[in-house]
Amino acid sequence: MGNLLCATETPNTLTLICDLDGTLLPKPHKNEAGVLKNPTLREGAAFAPIERLLNDGGTIYGVTGSKLSSHKPRFWDDLPLSARCEGRVLLFCETGMSLFRPNEEGEPVEDESYGPFPGNTKRYLPTSTVNAFVAAARAAVRQWFQDLKADPALLDAGHWLIPLADRWADEDAPLSHDPKQTPRIEVRGDTADTVAGVMVAGVPIQYGAKYLTPCLIPGEIEGVPTGRLCFDAVVPGLNKKLVLDWLLREKVIDPKSGAVVCFGDSPGGNDAGLTAYHMGGIPFVSVCEHDKKVPEPLMPWHTGHNERGSGATISRLADLQKERKGKAGPIVNLNTLNKIVDEARASL
Repeated sequence: MGNLLCATETPNTLTLICDLDGTLLPKPHKNEAGVLKNPTLREGAAFAPIERLLNDGGTIYGVTGSKLSSHKPRFWDDLPLSARCEGRVLLFCETGMSLFRPNEEGEPVEDESYGPFPGNTKRYLPTSTVNAFVAAARAAVRQWFQDLKADPALLDAGHWLIPLADRWADEDAPLSHDPKQTPRIEVRGDTADTVAGVMVAGVPIQYGAKYLTPCLIPGEIEGVPTGRLCFDAVVPGLNKKLVLDWLLREKVIDPKSGAVVCFGDSPGGNDAGLTAYHMGGIPFVSVCEHDKKVPEPLMPWHTGHNERGSGATISRLADLQKERKGKAGPIVNLNTLNKIVDEARASL
């Protein structure tokens, strides 16, 4: 298995810790045949800057609520093989419950030694809780499409969800892991006894709290709107801060190095955990689509524009990494990152 590299062991290179959907991966869209397409990293604006950063010695860790099967082809497989084989790519799945590291061929293999640890006790949702949430979520999704059918102005004119309202106002969203199916409900677990979360797709992020938060069961399942059309419901206490805490505890990253930057599109939602050490040496860049959903303290580091914002920001970070090669001292701090974000945002 590839080795874990510490930021302090690779001086003058950057480590990026990134959410995937809405942050690095392009927005789903319908092709000319009307089929929903979920583009890969290579098809978006963040690919070329990430490739450049990795080819120059950088490191990237992806963090997603999804399972490996959905993001291996969209994220992992597009990254340079050399970076994967050298252990400079990691993928944390199921909101940080599982970790995949590369083997000698650069293929992802689950690290069985990862967890349980404080916060990640490998706890799963009871079947009764999953069933109750799914039933409530199906009713909520129907209600959303009924409201959309009655008032298409809830979304921008021409939005691809609007034509779906005729059907899904009256039908239950299916249980499915097919990313081409919208709406859908993904029950994330290999068996009924190992469900770590449930993802609901089809309700835009700006309406997720209204329709789906009431479906949660306090103390049994918690959740927030995520991405553009999704709502993640998970085991209480499971969040992306667990990833940072583990990386720090295992000394994989060093907050004093000035070499680690986090990215996410939902800083007030399911990416909030990645903002935990923003003022403590691990700054966070927001690429949230809606400025009003960014916590005020993070606005100076808000590029916006989803994966285009990530691409513009990472491009400048890759330039900075190249400039700093062979020089002592940190690569980036809050001030330099603020300037980079301002330049990136102005370019979009």
